Amino acid sequence: MRLGAGGTLPVDYVAVHPYGQRAPDDWPSSSWGFGNMSTLLNNCIAFGKPLWISEIGDNSGNQAFTSDYLANVYNLITSRYASSVLEVFWFCWSDGMVANFGIVDAAGNPKQQYSRYQSLAGSW
Repeated sequence: MRLGAGGTLPVDYVAVHPYGQRAPDDWPSSSWGFGNMSTLLNNCIAFGKPLWISEIGDNSGNQAFTSDYLANVYNLITSRYASSVLEVFWFCWSDGMVANFGIVDAAGNPKQQYSRYQSLAGSW
């Protein structure tokens, strides 16, 4: 990322794909993933621009884990970053797009995380 004249960032928004970031901090363990999502978001907020989480997801194949991760991401954003993060997009709709990432399987049947997504994203 390159700053413009006077140290400003010449964009309207900053978008991130925080795959593998723990949400909340150190969940499910401090050794899982690549870091804490809050650290990444705090670093992005430092630019003074609104944030978009333009892709987040999990392809572990463990529906209970993915459902909890999805809920944790949305809960983290709404509890700590609601004024800074304007959009959160879950990747992806169907396992037919990319295996294990969907909230529905390749045949369109809802997975465990489907209802969790509806209850969380619907209020966004």
